[in-house]
Amino acid sequence: MIEQATTNLSWTPLLPRVSKLAAVELLALAMIGMVAYWSHGTQGLVAALIAASVCWLGAVMALIVTSRPADARQAISMVYAAVLLRGAFPLVVAVVLRSGYPSLVAAGLMIYIILFYLVTLASETFFSVIHLSMTRHVQRHGLDY
Repeated sequence: MIEQATTNLSWTPLLPRVSKLAAVELLALAMIGMVAYWSHGTQGLVAALIAASVCWLGAVMALIVTSRPADARQAISMVYAAVLLRGAFPLVVAVVLRSGYPSLVAAGLMIYIILFYLVTLASETFFSVIHLSMTRHVQRHGLDY
């Protein structure tokens, strides 16, 4: 029963965690987007929107990787994969956009990627810690989640 609950537990709360992450990202986009628009106009707003989207997608990929149930050895590998996805995806997109769209870089794209990366990292970590503590509570008490 606990094994079945653990399997269901891992995938069930993924959508709410992704939704909460999106809500935090939209809130950050509203604040950072205003500054981007005031400082660089429409190009700044587009740069902030791209940065928010890219960082959110990286964080969602990391959440998907770490949502699977795993033993201790697999868990470490999943954390490494999540760190790689969360960090490398925005970095690769930044490098590609830097070479192809210098106007976005001039509008602050790299700064916005760093800002949104920090927002998504903090948010995703917070939601993952809550999920992990709930998982342990459920496993410890044999509850169905």
